[in-house]
Parts: sequence; structure tokens; C-alpha cells
Amino acid sequence: MDWNSRVRVLLGLLVEIFALIYYAMHDYELLRGLSQESAVAVVVILMIVGIVLCVDGVFPSLKVGLMLRVPLKRFKAEIVGKEPFLLGGVVGFKASFRGKLEKGFFTCKVLPPKGVLLPTRVKTHEWWPCYGTFQRIGNSDIGILRGRKSPWEFAWEPKIPRDYPEGEYTVFVGVYESTDSGNECVKEKPFSFHVVDPKNVPSGTIGVSGMLKIIDD
Repeated sequence: MDWNSRVRVLLGLLVEIFALIYYAMHDYELLRGLSQESAVAVVVILMIVGIVLCVDGVFPSLKVGLMLRVPLKRFKAEIVGKEPFLLGGVVGFKASFRGKLEKGFFTCKVLPPKGVLLPTRVKTHEWWPCYGTFQRIGNSDIGILRGRKSPWEFAWEPKIPRDYPEGEYTVFVGVYESTDSGNECVKEKPFSFHVVDPKNVPSGTIGVSGMLKIIDD
């Protein structure tokens, strides 16, 4: 537990002790001008604040789960460019998140067309990360976005490998948090996009109306 977590736990305990003493003694002299019902409400709120501080200090990863349930945080994502996208070309993504991150990063989880496996180690999916939002530490990729912004906003253009199959892909564009137990999704949005082999594209259409330029290996 780092010093910041210890401070939160200590502060939470002090708030709890203060609230419990006043609740046990029914002594509301410190809260002059309030009715007894209002004073009790204040004490209950203090107890809740104390509990939240203690839990946040001892189990900071729980805060990531709570972020999923806070309606004020907004997430937007989109695919940049027009279909069909080309094997060997790039597909663009833009995403923004309005809220607080501790060790946040942006990435895409790509699923192959139905009934087809990818020529990768995992076969069933692949990650297309936004490289400017995390760093490699040991054997893990750790998010580097920290703090509150309105919004966090990034764009990236992963390359579609030439040996990928043609077809309709599903992609989940998301913002994630790095925690002690692994990477947890804060918010994501699904899309589908069509990929074709440039050999199967009619002559003269490459590079026109959103067709993305092929990148040489």
C-alpha cells in the first residue's frame, strides 16, 4: 500500500470515529442550527464518506469497476474512412473519454469474420492498441493516462496485415485501465467493417472514395 492509499485509509478512519462518537453520544452541539433529523443525516453521510475512503485506500482497483456505473463519464468512438478497407492498408480509429483515469489507455479488440481464424497466436482475436497511451514495463503493457480530462482524445491507424482473411470484421474500440489483476475495460463501443484483398478490387478504384493506400511491407 503506497502513502497515498495510507492517507485515504487514515482519513477514512478518522471520519468514521468522529461520526460514531457523535452518533453514540447523541451530542450535536457541534451542529448547532440543525434539527436532530438533519444532524443524524449529516452523521450518516460522514460514515458513508469514511467507509468509501477506507475501501478506496485498501482496494483501489474497485474504483475501476465503479467507473463503469458513473453516468457522467462519456465515451465516443468512430472508424475513420470508408469501406471496404484493404489488406495491407490501414484503418483509422478515433476515440474520446470524458472522465478520470488512473492508468488508462486506448485500444481495439478485433474479431475475425464468422467461421474464420486469424493467422495470429491467439487465432480468435487481435489487439490494435493506440501506442501513445501505454508503455511496456517488464512483460506487461501499462497505461500511462492519468488524471481527469474533458475529454481524453486519441486517433490511431493500425495496419491490416496482408495475410488476414477477407470478410466482415467486428472491432471493439475501448478505453481500459491497468490494474494489479490485469487490464479492465472502462468503456467500449462495437463496430463492424469489411476488408477485401486489393487484387479483388476493380481496376481504377483504389485510392478513390475512401479507399486507403496500401502500405509496403
